[in-house]
Amino acid sequence: ASTPAEDGIDEEARRRGLWEGAVESASSNAMARYPPEKVRRYFNGIVDRLRSKEYCDHVKGAYFESVDANRDGKVSFAEAEALIAKSLRCAADLLHIKGHPTAQEIRAAFDAHDTLVAGRGMMGVDEFLNLMRYLQVRVAEAALPLSSFFSEP
Repeated sequence: ASTPAEDGIDEEARRRGLWEGAVESASSNAMARYPPEKVRRYFNGIVDRLRSKEYCDHVKGAYFESVDANRDGKVSFAEAEALIAKSLRCAADLLHIKGHPTAQEIRAAFDAHDTLVAGRGMMGVDEFLNLMRYLQVRVAEAALPLSSFFSEP
């Protein structure tokens, strides 16, 4: 297993999660192709939803419990693997990218959000929330061209 120094992600970055950086990157990429004000509105809506109490409560509550198959109060890679794969596949499908996410891509998404809080290789609710936010951003970025924000005049 690699250490945080070996994989280039420090513990603080893991704690924060990658989703906010993913929003910035997606916004920047989209502004090269779409009107900046529409891009800002689209991603501001995504961020507002991902920070909302309703979203956080759902992910940290019922959704976390549904993924925590062995009911130990933590989510392992094995428990999250299919969910990560499906989310990354959805984003790839929306972008018309052929093939499935690689095992390395799936593992990297998990590892980037895996802190020492629940023990390496396990996620507590806060880590899981940030992983879900990151996956939502990936799908939202891929779905952007389909949004009504970009089809209206």
